[in-house]
Amino acid sequence: MESIVRVFLATGESKAVRYDQETTVERVLQVVLKGIGIGDVAHPHFTLRLLAGLISPLDSIWLHPNLLIRHVRSLYSNQIPQNSAELRFELRLRFVPQSSYELLLTESKAFFYLHEQVFTDFRKQIAWKIPLETALDLAALRVAREYVEKQAKNCIEPKIDLDAIDAEATINTFVPDTVMIKANVKAKDLKKQFLGLVKRFASLSTTDSVLRSLSLLLEIVRFDVEIFKTSIGAGWTSPVDLLVGPEMGLSYRINERCDISRLGELRCVLEIAVRMIEPQIEKAIVQLRLSGSAQPLLITTPSLPIAESLAHLIDGYQMMYNQGPSVYKMKGLERCESLDMKTVKTSKTLRNEDTDLRIKREHVTLKELIGGGQFGNVYKGVYSLPGDLPQAVAIKVCKLENEPADTQLILQESHLMRHFRHENIVSLIGVCAESPMWLVIELAPLGELKMLCDIQD
Repeated sequence: MESIVRVFLATGESKAVRYDQETTVERVLQVVLKGIGIGDVAHPHFTLRLLAGLISPLDSIWLHPNLLIRHVRSLYSNQIPQNSAELRFELRLRFVPQSSYELLLTESKAFFYLHEQVFTDFRKQIAWKIPLETALDLAALRVAREYVEKQAKNCIEPKIDLDAIDAEATINTFVPDTVMIKANVKAKDLKKQFLGLVKRFASLSTTDSVLRSLSLLLEIVRFDVEIFKTSIGAGWTSPVDLLVGPEMGLSYRINERCDISRLGELRCVLEIAVRMIEPQIEKAIVQLRLSGSAQPLLITTPSLPIAESLAHLIDGYQMMYNQGPSVYKMKGLERCESLDMKTVKTSKTLRNEDTDLRIKREHVTLKELIGGGQFGNVYKGVYSLPGDLPQAVAIKVCKLENEPADTQLILQESHLMRHFRHENIVSLIGVCAESPMWLVIELAPLGELKMLCDIQD
């Protein structure tokens, strides 16, 4: 028998997903991401969050990818109010990339989702305490961007008409009363300042506008790091701030004025377990086994929910970096090995030579990062044409900031590679010419020759 679970997006919209006895959190996640057009390469950044009883984000529960949807209510029965008829699931980008710019290059829809999520959280949680200038900048960026996008969608020349913007209503929507009262600025002057910013930001492209907005938000809230109050070791002795994120790895500090010390790298986590210190004590321990370390790392947290949230975060990052399965042995978890979670094996036979160098981007799917170079990163992926078997390929994603001369050089090299064929040299399949440029190349299953020789030695 199938049931329906509803997943809410950062935009406020929701997606209904059918589930049966074997449907896992990971499967629901895949269905939702595919439904909103986010490619496989960005899936490791996302997870599902359960808000217990629709109360507040402080009561959120991060869901293990292998957890069966039908077991969610029973597993968290002591945290979910009995009168809660509907469980609210949220799609969250929790595992932040090292660079949001890299996310833009590989999966722009995930990049824009990150911005929408951060902006929404900012408005709900901390907008009331920021300077007026920052609040106006963020509001003007959003209004200018949405206005120009609407004009372009209606096939109208994207030229800003300040008279068509209800500045007063917009300011009331995006700038909290507490910020305006503290600034003590006259309404007339505030409107003039806001419209001036809208006019200035109207010339920005959508991408540049969102990048600027994210840069402003990063100065206000560090969305690229999560901080937990913990104690290193078994027992609550000397509380510290534990910092987890792409730049911080696994680090701690005694307080905000002290230096940050590194505990370990997130990609080196081999096993995660959570346990209570004692049945009658509320505090819990997260136990980590790290590669290269003989002794496990113990982290004491104030409660079991906080320990489980920390374990989920560390596990998500290690899965993202290692492109592997979960190593979090969660108590009460039942793993479901359903057919739809198994990786489909693709044919190794590449298609015959096509005289056209250009290929459509929608026929190429990025899967995982495998390397990098001067002009961009290289990903493993799949090239699919209607009626043909999907082919495993390597895709070089060129950097947006490459000079025109560099781009021309890359294209010339591509044309040369296109007509060069040898059984021991990888061949060029084609080029996605629109920015950012993608070079689609035959995949070498064993990696680079140098790497293979090093292994043989």
